[in-house]
Amino acid sequence: MTSGTAPPRLVVEGLTVRAMGSGAAIIEDVSVEVAAGEVLGVVGESGSGKTTLGLAMVGHARRGLEIASGSVRLDGTGLSSLPADELRRLRGAAMTYIPQDPSSALNPALRVGGMLKEVLTAHGRTDAEAAARVQEVLAEVGLGSRPEILSVYPHQLSGGQQQRVAIAMAFACRPRLIVLDEPTTGLDVTTQRMVLETVARMCASYGVAAVYVSHDVVVVGELSNRVAVVYSGRVVETGATADVFGAPAHPYTQGLLRAVPSPERSGRLVGMEGVPPRPGHRPPGCGFAPRCPLVIERCTVAMPELIPTGRAGQLARCVLVETGQAHTEGTLAPAVDKDLTKAAAPATTPVLQVTGLGASYGSNQVLSGIDLTVPPNSCVAIVGESGSGKTTLARCIAGLHMNWTGDVRYAGQPLPPGIRRRPKEVLRGI
Repeated sequence: MTSGTAPPRLVVEGLTVRAMGSGAAIIEDVSVEVAAGEVLGVVGESGSGKTTLGLAMVGHARRGLEIASGSVRLDGTGLSSLPADELRRLRGAAMTYIPQDPSSALNPALRVGGMLKEVLTAHGRTDAEAAARVQEVLAEVGLGSRPEILSVYPHQLSGGQQQRVAIAMAFACRPRLIVLDEPTTGLDVTTQRMVLETVARMCASYGVAAVYVSHDVVVVGELSNRVAVVYSGRVVETGATADVFGAPAHPYTQGLLRAVPSPERSGRLVGMEGVPPRPGHRPPGCGFAPRCPLVIERCTVAMPELIPTGRAGQLARCVLVETGQAHTEGTLAPAVDKDLTKAAAPATTPVLQVTGLGASYGSNQVLSGIDLTVPPNSCVAIVGESGSGKTTLARCIAGLHMNWTGDVRYAGQPLPPGIRRRPKEVLRGI
């Protein structure tokens, strides 16, 4: 299942992770391969087992879980058979893991330079080698122009800078495998793009086999070469990213893509009814059958196998693929709801009217000349990069930030800056 003719660097076969008490399978019979320089995207709903799978790929199971069967091999070395001390030596050097929250990977008591040096010296680099590599890897993640960053603590960095430091730590020892668990969650879109471009460039230049775990289909589509769609602990579809997202064969993949918002089309997002089954409570047959709009009787009898869809390397776990009834075209764009695309009828009195709002923190001007109207029964979205003033604007409207000028009206009535001066009916309404 690797791309081209490149040999697989990471090979996962029949991997099953179970709860130690109940024996319920969290991950069941997962097999994937990742070649050097390739990024495999693992996508699915929350609770589908993505993070558990990612951790198992570096030979780790969280407390209360165990890798019950199957194998994980990195360049031919089986991780499950290694003694604990050898596995510990591989982590950080040959394989690394970047968690969702960079602050959980960075020691708040150490300066950035000390953390990066510690990673390198722990894996056999001399002080001189570590110092040279620290400068090199900081340049690779776009922080080389800030020499002072070595002397700061993690809390003094922005979210994007923290994530770049975490990436630098992960790539410091030039690993062969890296697992990224939604590392751009909470970042604004421009910072997210910079982080993703950094990851893609470094994976390609170092020949790293990368696994990117995320529920964000758009991010996975941009970064990954191939994708594995996970539902209730099983891979239900896999293949080249362009094939899986361009012509999805499994109804679950189709459902995920219908629920993706896009500024290029205005229409009602189509969600999926129901929730994934909990481990130990999976129905017989296909786990997605209770939620599938295309379910037939055969789906509830036996678990389907991953079978070819007709596109090279694309596999789907669905009986409709075998019978040729899978819908692989025209599934990405939901029908446009014409009522939603009509302009809202103007209201005599807006619920909220903001005119010429400016806000400051001390002598620092944060907002200037903000005009905003929110009609009844409508939602106005405020977007912008980190530090653009979105939260400050919300705090001004809510009465939590008092140093502002301009005019803010709720239901036609002017609002004073602080909540203590606002009527109770206003406090209840906002």
